[in-house]
Amino acid sequence: MSVSIRIGDRTVGGDAPCFVIAEAGVNHNGDVALAEQLIDAAADARADAVKFQTFAPARLVSATADKAAYQKETTGEGSQRDMLEKLALPTSAWPRLKAHAQRRGILFLSTPFDEGSADLLLDIGVPALKIGSGELTNHLLLSHVAKARVPVLLSTGMATMDEVRAGVEVTRASGAPLAVFHCVSSYPAAPKD
Repeated sequence: MSVSIRIGDRTVGGDAPCFVIAEAGVNHNGDVALAEQLIDAAADARADAVKFQTFAPARLVSATADKAAYQKETTGEGSQRDMLEKLALPTSAWPRLKAHAQRRGILFLSTPFDEGSADLLLDIGVPALKIGSGELTNHLLLSHVAKARVPVLLSTGMATMDEVRAGVEVTRASGAPLAVFHCVSSYPAAPKD
């Protein structure tokens, strides 16, 4: 059986050509101009979409949450929230970045980590929402996103098959188009993976 969904004006899945999403993530380091350069690089590489991460640090982590060991190695001491505050873009940046992507002819996507961030992205008209593997078991967020009925791109990460099934059920319950991504949660991934 060949299944496909629509993201913006593009068909994904089935017999459609491979849909390439360039991962910008938080590699803009909190700088909107650098985020625009990442969009330009993705468009120049002829990716179909460019994807960022949208979050409100205060809704994502506690003020006392410690950094992971690899984060300490690359960014020094401090809390998770301090680090994320430096990586978060202001609310006003998102419409600007989406408009820049449109001018460049590339679809604009982002991964929300909380309901407010999802609503912000929906308000600016993203054609789909990508849910990171860390949020696969966040059924409140999945349900909230799925109710908007935009395509949901769901990463599986280190989840068990039961967790994947449950996430799929929650998302499908609202009737949202769904694509499930196999995600290798090993950074950097070994070539054999």
